[in-house]
Amino acid sequence: MPKLAALLFAATAAATAAAATIDCETAVVGGGWAGVYAAWRLAVDTATVKPIDVCLFEARAAVGGRTYSVEIDGMVIDVGAYRFGKNMHLPADLIINKFKLPVACYEPSCSPNPEFNATLYRVVDAHGHNAGYATPVRKMAAELAAAGVRIFYHHEMTGIYDDDAAAALVEAPAASSMLHFAGGAVARARAVLLNL
Repeated sequence: MPKLAALLFAATAAATAAAATIDCETAVVGGGWAGVYAAWRLAVDTATVKPIDVCLFEARAAVGGRTYSVEIDGMVIDVGAYRFGKNMHLPADLIINKFKLPVACYEPSCSPNPEFNATLYRVVDAHGHNAGYATPVRKMAAELAAAGVRIFYHHEMTGIYDDDAAAALVEAPAASSMLHFAGGAVARARAVLLNL
């Protein structure tokens, strides 16, 4: 009887894991600049991958990573990264050329920053107030969602396993990886881009 109970438990666990598995052709882990940009380039900008085949996983409740803009009493404050130079192609090319977001010099004098030897800029709104450095990341995420990319928040990755290890839990297609997340979520993907 204990063997039968163990077999039933194993079969139930495997069926539950299979039912709860998120299937993605391409999984992008990390919703900071690099992760969101990678997913955006693949699914929106170059349309190299069908948007429905892309999953973006982020551990927090919002995209941006260390680029973190918050609004307090109508004022946007950048808690993380907050400025860029025009010679920094990512993000400058996106902010200025692609999204055409308004920018202003970070320093009122517009003089070059001695550390970077370049004039630094910040993203502003139509009135010249800080709009938040997370604005372009959020814009890319909005375009991803509108295109059909599945974005999963609160998905902190705890492990990644090759298809041999995954096959012991569920039937997995060849050449796939299993991503495990805190809380028990599991995703299967043929390609995985880690941006942690």
